[in-house]
Amino acid sequence: MKKLKYLIIIFLMMIISVHAKEAVVLDISGEINEATIMNVRSSLKEGAENNKDVVIKIFSKGGSAKASFEIANLILNSNVSTVAYCEGPIEAESTVIALSCDKIYLNQNAAIGNINRNIKDSSKNLSEYLERIEKEKGISKDALEMLKKPVDKNTSKAIPEILMTSNKALDYGITDGTVKDFKNLLELEDILEVEDYKEPQEIKLLNFISNRYVSTLILTLAIVSMIIEIFSPGFGLFGTLSILLFIVFFVCNIIITDSSVYVALIFMLGIALILIETVIPGFGIFGIMGIILSIVGVILAMGSFERGLVPTASAMIAGIFASNIMIKRGMKSEFLQKISLNDSLTSTRGYLSVDRPDVSVGDVGYTLTPLKPTGFILVEGAKIEAISEDGMIEHGEKIVVSKVDGSKVIVRR
Repeated sequence: MKKLKYLIIIFLMMIISVHAKEAVVLDISGEINEATIMNVRSSLKEGAENNKDVVIKIFSKGGSAKASFEIANLILNSNVSTVAYCEGPIEAESTVIALSCDKIYLNQNAAIGNINRNIKDSSKNLSEYLERIEKEKGISKDALEMLKKPVDKNTSKAIPEILMTSNKALDYGITDGTVKDFKNLLELEDILEVEDYKEPQEIKLLNFISNRYVSTLILTLAIVSMIIEIFSPGFGLFGTLSILLFIVFFVCNIIITDSSVYVALIFMLGIALILIETVIPGFGIFGIMGIILSIVGVILAMGSFERGLVPTASAMIAGIFASNIMIKRGMKSEFLQKISLNDSLTSTRGYLSVDRPDVSVGDVGYTLTPLKPTGFILVEGAKIEAISEDGMIEHGEKIVVSKVDGSKVIVRR
């Protein structure tokens, strides 16, 4: 009897081991960008090499539409079994990724939808993608259309009305189930062992630097360092620091957003035009074009107007502030001095806009006309226009020169 009991236990364990699965867990909680593509590709490769499922935990507000479609194609073209778990409300690019997985589970407090928030409904990528999802995943066209518009009034304040609740998504056949938590999902999918995907250090660094707040700080420091270098003699620490910060900013953001290297050249041209404008009287076309090109360069490097606006504005404000401080401290730029007119048109060099009266403070004379308070005086035989600091002075009164300011002669009784 004991032997039979052991045989039954062994048999049951064999059945469980056959059905039990292992999985690699990838967390997509940040901005969807080029780094996300790298992580998805690596996790799918890890799953394929080790015969493991890939569970993608999605809790992202979106990001690059281009990146989301590339990720969707990676998942759809993979032979690895994929499961999407959405812990909170997802929309747009996050929805595109979730729909690409073999199975979708929503937390009971989650929601899905608004697929064309950042993706135009007429987009060729979106239309081709939805056709593929309909064909390969068996989700009806009507159900997919429901992801583009409000379904009903949601009662939960945490779920926007434009999103479809977890229960509604299950009813329409968009998801495969509603779960209480991640552990519940693992039980339903018979996954006994999970291994968190370890993001490579270089991708972590790229994501950190391309973060909009870190990028804002880097760009601001680069501009301020450039301003300090312009007002410093020779080329030194701040110039080197400025160049390095610009390189870090543009290289990391161009990789993350998959932008062209030409955006850095556009920015550099903008900076050059602004520098040219600083040595031209007034403010004209070079300054305007320089500002526009600098802004365009940063925005293109960061992938969108929304992400690029704050770094650009912060850097420009900091640059203006730094310039004012340097000027107030009496700092002079050797670069600006070389290309600017610095000669003073003084009387000692023979330049006079008007004739200077030949009188000195303390000289005594008489009024030729009443000073009301302006009139004429006579000092050592010379007729001079003067201003009274005592108000009205009658004709013929004695006066004393109290101040000479250029062509102005101030007198008193």
